[in-house]
Amino acid sequence: MLIDLVIDLGSESLRIYKNGEGMIFDEPSLALVGGDPGAPVITDVGQSANDRALEAAGGGQYGLVRPIKNAGITDVKTAKLFFAECFKRSGVEPSFFDKIRVVALVGCGLGYAERRLAADAIKGAGARRVYVVDGLLALYCYSEVDRGFFVDIGAAAANAGFVAHDGIKTGFQTDVAGNAVNAALRALIESRYGLTIGARSAEKIKRASTVYGVPDGAIRVNGKDAQGNFVSADVYFSDVAACARGVFDELIGLLDAAIFGLPVRDRNLVCGSGIFLSGGSAMFAGLPEYLAEKLRLKVSVVANCREAAVIGAARFYRERGLLKELIKI
Repeated sequence: MLIDLVIDLGSESLRIYKNGEGMIFDEPSLALVGGDPGAPVITDVGQSANDRALEAAGGGQYGLVRPIKNAGITDVKTAKLFFAECFKRSGVEPSFFDKIRVVALVGCGLGYAERRLAADAIKGAGARRVYVVDGLLALYCYSEVDRGFFVDIGAAAANAGFVAHDGIKTGFQTDVAGNAVNAALRALIESRYGLTIGARSAEKIKRASTVYGVPDGAIRVNGKDAQGNFVSADVYFSDVAACARGVFDELIGLLDAAIFGLPVRDRNLVCGSGIFLSGGSAMFAGLPEYLAEKLRLKVSVVANCREAAVIGAARFYRERGLLKELIKI
């Protein structure tokens, strides 16, 4: 029996979608690794691996690693074990009778060698055949438009490009994304409010605010002062919005340049139809409105923006010839 999967390597999370069934795994790309360095053993993956590492807090012989970062493989040996454990956790295990096929989604910034490493790691976990595909192509398939400009903003990276029926015409990847906003917020709060906070606190602040307009109010934030004492402060949403806009303005500059560099026909189409926005960070309140105002374009947030790419890629299994047409295989 054939088991058809879509794996979105993502920038910080791994998603596995089973054709005909739906999402079967959606966890941080983290693994708890022990054993000898030459023969690592993975004892846990995903969010539970992170929780167990926090509980251990420096005790024991296990370490928390990220086998996948920005959709690229950091260590092939560990990545093979990681994928195998994720398959097992999802109820998918290769056998003589059950053959696994995989469409692996990556960012357009990955080169040939990095894509080959991703395919080798997934095959090492038991997959029979692996196609490494740009996530932007999967978004294009999900949207079912004739052609368009897609922007996918994740945690660690953003990918953007113009896609048509015969592939990606132009595209780029940048680290101006969700984590960049969090880093800017942490720096702002330390310099202006005298508080040192962690990444989780920054994410919480970001989710409570908006990037568009001048929001009122504040959020109580806990952290440490310069002496290491636990203290609190009210961080104004207006400061949060201004900080986030400073980060997204850099992305807007890149998008503006990419759109301006398109052939006249394609550029005119984008001016008429706007851009399609997806990814977890696309859910940042006010971001679509801010992008629309600055780019002077319509911004459409795709439905199921976190899962749109894997759902779109599942079409490759249902419609023979679609993948061949897009990536010329």
